[in-house]
Amino acid sequence: MVSYGHLQPVRVEFDDLDPMGILHHANYPRLLEHAIAAYVAPMGLAFGGPKPDLYHVIREFSIRYDAPIRGYGDVEVHFWTERLGSKSADMGFRFVSTDGKVVHAEGVRKHVHIDPRTMKPAEWSDLARSIHDDLARPAGTD
Repeated sequence: MVSYGHLQPVRVEFDDLDPMGILHHANYPRLLEHAIAAYVAPMGLAFGGPKPDLYHVIREFSIRYDAPIRGYGDVEVHFWTERLGSKSADMGFRFVSTDGKVVHAEGVRKHVHIDPRTMKPAEWSDLARSIHDDLARPAGTD
């Protein structure tokens, strides 16, 4: 249970692991994308067909690895909106154990919404703003 943002389970598969049996560092961004996609899909933002709200590019991605995810199985991804601009958003995230006791990694994903025709920065739709507002982290929370 989280007091802000969303907690989404994702599955670490055998082929996500490195030779030491831990989640390979390059797979964290992909699993974050899986978590966000699973959250927005029921809102009508699944891939396939013209969905302008899904067009965005990553401007910056930073992550700090705190404790390895060992082996395959479920893990939780907690994500939230840190800042919402007219054309961009900063989202915080953390990977936590299913019991919530271990933070495996945490970071920030900054992205810019783009117009699918021009590929230039574009204003967020009302739907996208509403989703980000629902995910917003209240000031003063950790």
